[in-house]
Amino acid sequence: MFLGILILIFLQAAGGLWLGQSILRVFEERGIILSNEILFVILFAVFVSIIIWSIGVLGAEILQGVTKPTKNTLVSALFVSAIVIALIKIPLFQQYIDPFRNEFVPGLFDIHLITAGSVLGYYLTK
Repeated sequence: MFLGILILIFLQAAGGLWLGQSILRVFEERGIILSNEILFVILFAVFVSIIIWSIGVLGAEILQGVTKPTKNTLVSALFVSAIVIALIKIPLFQQYIDPFRNEFVPGLFDIHLITAGSVLGYYLTK
């Protein structure tokens, strides 16, 4: 049971980050340029949350001991990723996030934090 959930967490984080980046790269190649950074981040969060939820649905069918996610799980993943976006992009909170990002975990980008928030939100309702 615990091993199935652990495997699912890894698959969701890796799949959400990889597929989310791939979808946005296709947008850029097709000429759909997202000049607004906030729009880009919100679109990425929506894509990643849907991908993570979809991987959870597939994982519930394949892995033993993993329960099937509900629609509330998707809403929770979207909500927590929206909170992460607010923490990253609102200048009031940036002064607290930037030292953590630069000193403790160098190379940590916004998309990594959004993916982690979406995975965390997925498991808050479970």
